Amino acid sequence: MFEIQKKRKCTGCGACENACPTRAITMCADLEGFSYPSIDSSKCVECGKCKKVCPTRKENQTIPTLRSSSGGVFYALAMECISSGGVVFGVEFDDKWNAVHVGVTDEEGVARFQVSKYVQSDIGDTYKEAKAYLEEGRCVLFSGTPCQIAGLKMFLGKSYSNLMTCDFICHGVPSPGVWQDYVKHREEKAGAKAVQVHFRDKANGWLESFFFSFLFLNKKTYREYKTTDIYYKGFLNNLFVRPCCHRCSFRGFRRVADITIADAWGIQAYAPEFYNETGVSFAIIHTDKGISAYHAIDGALISRNIDVEKPIQHNVNFYNSEVSSLHRRRFFLDWRAKGIESAVENNLKFYDKVFRKGVRILKGMPIYIKRFWGKNL
Repeated sequence: MFEIQKKRKCTGCGACENACPTRAITMCADLEGFSYPSIDSSKCVECGKCKKVCPTRKENQTIPTLRSSSGGVFYALAMECISSGGVVFGVEFDDKWNAVHVGVTDEEGVARFQVSKYVQSDIGDTYKEAKAYLEEGRCVLFSGTPCQIAGLKMFLGKSYSNLMTCDFICHGVPSPGVWQDYVKHREEKAGAKAVQVHFRDKANGWLESFFFSFLFLNKKTYREYKTTDIYYKGFLNNLFVRPCCHRCSFRGFRRVADITIADAWGIQAYAPEFYNETGVSFAIIHTDKGISAYHAIDGALISRNIDVEKPIQHNVNFYNSEVSSLHRRRFFLDWRAKGIESAVENNLKFYDKVFRKGVRILKGMPIYIKRFWGKNL
């Protein structure tokens, strides 16, 4: 029987749940709001399929990078798949603001996938659905986090020529439980249900000035910079990121997707002619299948080939996992007792104090040390 021994290794990808022939495994939320496999021993027949499909139990193949390009790659890939009668899998919000994986066959569905969602999605039965479409001979484009793509590949157990996979450079996935509490917090403040959410409202531009915004049923709005919104601050300071994300096994070129997409941060430095206020993407193409797909959509993109290490230098999470917050455990204790606003603010005060003290120390150092460590403080 497969059991979770260490949560820091489980990605919650849902491959075991999809693979279980007796539906003995269900994904259940723990006290931090993350889903982990729960096994009904009365249904388990000890077939071992859950072990076989677990992506953390098998070392991933290192796949070399072949090409990097910029442009709206995911949308173009999705429309190419749909035009051939295929199905595109991605993440949308349901009517209760849960992030869920679904399959779509039209442009409207693809548009719902394109909005950023900084919360872990529920895979549900989409691995099984994707396999059924693949067996029918239909084209399938499956997008998700690197660990979700690894879970899909392990679940399928073999390669399909009609499958295209796309992941992204991931900071780490926040707790769905914390996200739900945050939505409730914002709705209580507004006095109405949320009808629209934008994690990256780019009304003021694409770079550092984007907002977190809500629109509510009573027409009230909420807009706050990412540096001052409590959910963003907690996420960026790793207060409620999934434990395994701090030791991610799927960073660098160890991922198994055909294509990796990300924001082209720092593009002004290495391709200034491509800079655009509304945003620029780059894509790392890992496989021959990815190259073929890129050629099929090339006419729909404004793109150029670049040295892959240039954009990666500005996307540190490609290679590096985020360091867990020292106050992560205390955050979850505070969150369950007091709610998200109090938990985030209380556990970030420590960092503010340490930073201010560090500045005072640097200013008191001899001039030659200040020049090395603190010349910009």
